[in-house]
Amino acid sequence: MTDTLRRIDLGGRARTRGRKLVRPKLAWLAIDTLRLDDSYQRGLAAANWANISTIAANFDWARFTPILAAPVEGGLYAIIDGQHRTHAAALRGFDEVPAMVAPMTHAEQARAFAWVNGQVTAITMYHVYKAALAAMEPWALDARDAVEAAGCRLMTYNVAPHNRKPREVYLIALVREHVDAGRADLVTAVLAAISAAPTGDEPHAWSNAVVRPFLAALLQLSDWRQVDLARFLAENDLVDIHDRVAVMRRQQPGLARQPPSLIYRRTLLALLRKHVGEAGKAGNGRDAA
Repeated sequence: MTDTLRRIDLGGRARTRGRKLVRPKLAWLAIDTLRLDDSYQRGLAAANWANISTIAANFDWARFTPILAAPVEGGLYAIIDGQHRTHAAALRGFDEVPAMVAPMTHAEQARAFAWVNGQVTAITMYHVYKAALAAMEPWALDARDAVEAAGCRLMTYNVAPHNRKPREVYLIALVREHVDAGRADLVTAVLAAISAAPTGDEPHAWSNAVVRPFLAALLQLSDWRQVDLARFLAENDLVDIHDRVAVMRRQQPGLARQPPSLIYRRTLLALLRKHVGEAGKAGNGRDAA
């Protein structure tokens, strides 16, 4: 059997040294002393409870890795990783769970949560964004500010599409992509224009299928700032155009082979170029007068 046991072998790679770290301690913590910080932790939905029930039904300490926790005020501990296992242990009647306890600031707790779960568990961008806000990460603060400047809200949780409301923005990855590229002003301008548009109260107007191609089309212009966004959206219903593109794809076999987002973006780009041309002529006329 020892033939299958392998040592830790770095394969000739050099050891590296980072900042000096405080050594964590291993301990059994009373479940009554454990807390969950909702500023970065996930809530427990039906799917989470189903997972907890499965762990509890098959509970075995050999399958239970120590939770990661940080000491907080009052002799309590914040769970960074392991809330499912802890709930399952409580369901099985245990009063304590093994833990690796590492001192962390609140921001470090949020970063640790995002890192551990981002590496191990399939968490959503909503969880990452929420944790990044709690950790005061610049990208999260900038994304939030760009959206709030348009009178909208960048959501930290997801809901079913039919329950979404206007001005609730669920496009975290899209917003971050543009903000990171230095285009926060574009995000703010577009969201503000959609909010003020006649169809701004339609939840679909805020969907990724509508907003992403519109942003992409604007970037294909020589300067998106020359577009009067309020006027353009008053004259062009983004949702209606998106729906008509879907109908065109069904009716024209040649279009059916192209991605709907591509056709939609090209349609918007043509309309934007026409708008800019007309606006330019009108401006020249006023200047001449």
